[in-house]
Formats: sequence, C-alpha cells, structure tokens
Amino acid sequence: MTILDLLKIEEVISNQNTVILKMPITENIIQPFKIVHGGVNAIISETAASIAGNHNLDDSKYAVGLSINTNHLRPVLLNSGKFLFAKATPIHIGKNIQTWNVITYVDDNQNKITSNSIATLSVINK
Repeated sequence: MTILDLLKIEEVISNQNTVILKMPITENIIQPFKIVHGGVNAIISETAASIAGNHNLDDSKYAVGLSINTNHLRPVLLNSGKFLFAKATPIHIGKNIQTWNVITYVDDNQNKITSNSIATLSVINK
C-alpha cells in the first residue's frame, strides 16, 4: 500500500504541464482542532509535483522530492468541503532540477487557495 492508497489520493488531471490531485477531507487527516493537518498539504503537494515532474522525463530517469516549502494560507476544517485538491504547475523544468508551484484548495474552488507550496525535485538516473 502506498501513501496515495492510504490517503485515497486520486489523479484528476495528469500531464507534463499540470497535475491536479484530489483527496477526501475526512477525520483521518485532521489534527486535534478539527483542521486538516499541515503535513497533509505538504504530502499532496509533493505528490502532485512529483507526478508532474515524472511526466517530463524519459524512462531512464525519475524525479523525487528534494525540498518543499509549504505556506498554510487558510485552514481547511473537517466540514469545509468534501475534497482537498492540489494543482501543480511548472516554474522550472531543468535537466537535473525541477521546481513546481502547487496550490491546494477545497472542492474545486481555485479562488480560495488554502496553501501554496514550492516543490523542488531532483532528477535521478535509474
């Protein structure tokens, strides 16, 4: 079982320029104050960036997380919606390093960003 299976993360859109993931907002991802745990934002953001990054590589390489910086902008309450979404778009796609901007939002409302992450990926030879 992977983290995607455990958190029920699903791909909505997945290509070289955009990856959108969604996961259900449940009691399994909240902290004691009934707010989605900040680490969940980092997990879904790095996952979206990594999937997108790998779309830009041939079969001889793969991209993995090197660093992530996540800013929590708005709390996601347990009853604030059904799904948390993450949308990754490229900032830089280089030979050895990729950098992706990832926003999270609730129930497909991209106007209410709940967090913003910058994920940097390292490109590795298989």
